[in-house]
Amino acid sequence: MIQTASRPSLLPLMFGLLGLVLHAASAIAQFDKPGGTFEVPGMTPSAPHSDPADRAVNVSVLTSPRSVTAGGELVIAVVLDHAEGWHTWPAEAQKALPPEVSGFAIHTEVALESRPSWIARVGPIQWPTPSNSAVADPSGQSPTVNLPTYSHRAVVFIPVIVAPNVAPGPQVARVAVSFQACNDQMCQMPEDFALDVEVEVVQPGAGSDSGEQDKSIFEAFDQTVFAELRAGKEAVEHIEFDVFGLSFSIDPTGFSGKMLLFLVAALGGALLNLTPCVLPVIPLKIMGLSAAAGHPSRCFMLGLIMSLGVVAFWLGLAAAIVSITGFTAISSLFETPWFSIAVGVFIAVMGVGMIGVFTVQLPKFVYMFNPNHETVHGSFLFGVMTAVLSTPCTAPFMGAAAAWATRQPAAITFATFAAIGAGMALPYLILSANPKWVSRMPRSGAAGELVKQVMGILMLAVAAFFLGLGLVAVTNRPPDPPSRFYWWIVAVLAATAGGWLIWRTFKITKSSRKRALFAIVGLVIGGGGIAAAAVVTDDGPVNWTYYTHERFRQSLADGNVVVIDFTAEWCLNCKAIEKAVLYRRAVAETLNGKTDPPAGPRTIALKADLTVKAAEGWEKLREIGEVGIPLIAVFKPGDERPIFKSNAYTAQQVLDAIQAARTAAIADP
Repeated sequence: MIQTASRPSLLPLMFGLLGLVLHAASAIAQFDKPGGTFEVPGMTPSAPHSDPADRAVNVSVLTSPRSVTAGGELVIAVVLDHAEGWHTWPAEAQKALPPEVSGFAIHTEVALESRPSWIARVGPIQWPTPSNSAVADPSGQSPTVNLPTYSHRAVVFIPVIVAPNVAPGPQVARVAVSFQACNDQMCQMPEDFALDVEVEVVQPGAGSDSGEQDKSIFEAFDQTVFAELRAGKEAVEHIEFDVFGLSFSIDPTGFSGKMLLFLVAALGGALLNLTPCVLPVIPLKIMGLSAAAGHPSRCFMLGLIMSLGVVAFWLGLAAAIVSITGFTAISSLFETPWFSIAVGVFIAVMGVGMIGVFTVQLPKFVYMFNPNHETVHGSFLFGVMTAVLSTPCTAPFMGAAAAWATRQPAAITFATFAAIGAGMALPYLILSANPKWVSRMPRSGAAGELVKQVMGILMLAVAAFFLGLGLVAVTNRPPDPPSRFYWWIVAVLAATAGGWLIWRTFKITKSSRKRALFAIVGLVIGGGGIAAAAVVTDDGPVNWTYYTHERFRQSLADGNVVVIDFTAEWCLNCKAIEKAVLYRRAVAETLNGKTDPPAGPRTIALKADLTVKAAEGWEKLREIGEVGIPLIAVFKPGDERPIFKSNAYTAQQVLDAIQAARTAAIADP
């Protein structure tokens, strides 16, 4: 029999879980409401279209015909007029760019924000044919390369059929447009527009305004799409999957399409168990099942309860997505610092308990956070914890399915997330149904204790990650980047786990084979943790200070030479030129001040990160007469006007400009 009398009911736990997820999601969603301050990195807020003469790309939207009868055919055209020398990246659906560029490019996107009631059907978007343009070489091997882009006038068509029962009068549809404008040297910040297009629905026989003056815009439109729309063939959002070079798509319409999608989502859920977020706790659950291996029915029941805990958490996430506006991403939970901290504390207490610190009698509430795998309560809570740990990670197949599900009706959202949860829980259910498979796992004695201790230390490493994530979010002050120091705490704990495994193995057994095997495992655990921390915390060869107006002016006032690198996460050209020029040894050493003359001015390297629109660096960029990036600017002491600035520069130009600024400072003290 399973002992449950002394444990709390599962019902409060389930409601508590759902409440925790909903509350965290609600907090995140507040930033998406009017008056909030949250901005998606690299995207400007939706705004009415303006058409200044100096814009790199002007956007307009119009229809043909301008007026239409109920049940009629209509084409919405989004016109992108590019200034000479400027281009935008083609739509991702066209697959026009090579893979090494497509992963970084900000693709052009056009879509109806939602389907208003006066539109009965929407056809597939017809994209313009890309043409070659000179763009900055992402590899940095040459100044430019020719790649397919949109340039000059590019027109995107959205075919629609008007609903047959629409009353005469004006109707409005909103079109969302986003793109990034670049030339052969720099890129502007990605732009995002929400444009309203008005159509007049008229009585049959009243005639329609065909807009003959706009005929040239609609010449490339393929009219045959309307026959397909009339036959019931609408635009279908195929779900694209790309896993280790294997690319395929699923049409989610119809019963068979949805069943296939749920199957793929379940496969993605199962693969979540192999991610670094979940792996440390799997041996612990196997040990719990092995303790019940002699009682098949009990073992299966514990596995089933854990599986219900996993599924319950994923259904809680689905409930948050369905019920809270603005909560659309699984990993968004960890954008709320206190949620990350709470998870870290929870895991830390469990890890300490598994190491064996809680062998003394403690208050009962402490054991609520150190669930026993051999009870209903403990198995359910362990399933919830396993699912919580998986949320910062994305497994193959699962990410695309979950992203699609967030935009679907509630029933489909719940079904997709339930499939992910079921897939994640399935391996544990299979193991619990076959107790012989886990019966050889050590569950008592020195070996069993060693496994618990090593896994407990690894859980402390996981806890350090979540605690660091939350505490850094609370303490970080922009524009400085978040500290990654907590990764070294994770690495030290991982190394401790590996070292303890090796030490205790040599104490427990005299078998040379077992000693060698677990020594290798311990070295992999410890060495892997240290190597991962070294990679994650590596900021590159230049010791940047992040730009603020105050730091810039103070550095000049102190008699220093200042170099500002204007960059952004969305800027493909910036990454290429930084790697090819600024990270060269001679340039990096100069920027770090290693070549500064003993009695001369110091060199201060500032990075102006323009990833978000509110960044202070945008004001400085405009102040020196520039509109796009990449850009480097060199200033001599006491002068806020750059003596050198360039969008496409060489290592020697940067070194010469710094030397010129030093010389000017000495000549004009």
